[in-house]
Amino acid sequence: MTKRTAISLPDDLYRQIERARRRARKDRSTWLQEAASEYLNRRTKEEEIEAYLSAYERMPLTDDEIAVLRWGEEHLGEVSDAPGWVPDVEEALMARSTEHGEIWETEIGKRRPVVVVSRDDVAGRRDSTTVAVITRTVRGHPSEVLLDHRDGLPNVCVINCDDLHSIRKERLERRVGRLSETKIELLDDALRFALQLR
Repeated sequence: MTKRTAISLPDDLYRQIERARRRARKDRSTWLQEAASEYLNRRTKEEEIEAYLSAYERMPLTDDEIAVLRWGEEHLGEVSDAPGWVPDVEEALMARSTEHGEIWETEIGKRRPVVVVSRDDVAGRRDSTTVAVITRTVRGHPSEVLLDHRDGLPNVCVINCDDLHSIRKERLERRVGRLSETKIELLDDALRFALQLR
């Protein structure tokens, strides 16, 4: 379902839009829809990051965390094999960013894809995350979510929410992609069933 609307644009902005859409070889309606969608997606992500940073500003480092940083600044350079190399302590302590529903490759028994089931960690403050194994063994169980090539995977497979692991984020080797919102809803349902949360 679509809605029709009329908008007023300054002449300069209108000409810029016309040049851009002609280069993209798209009609005006399609170009404006895509531009608006891209802006909203980017703004949503910016708001999420701002919310995380604001939360951490309201919760300053504890005395223990400050002590760890100071110790690292004094001692981490001593254990490096590279002469004169001193790591960035905050970078060393900060884990990578992960989002709920991301698909990664890692080593759990063997190299395999997994999906992040922990909550979003956009600021990368946690050094560990919980993942569910993706397997080609399909049981048709409510704790599974069916995936295929549309999810960035070469074969039909399932997320097995009965097979959860907490791992350090440095073990996440290659990001494959992220589940669609529909699949994330199915993932959440499967997790609730597997963990008996309903």
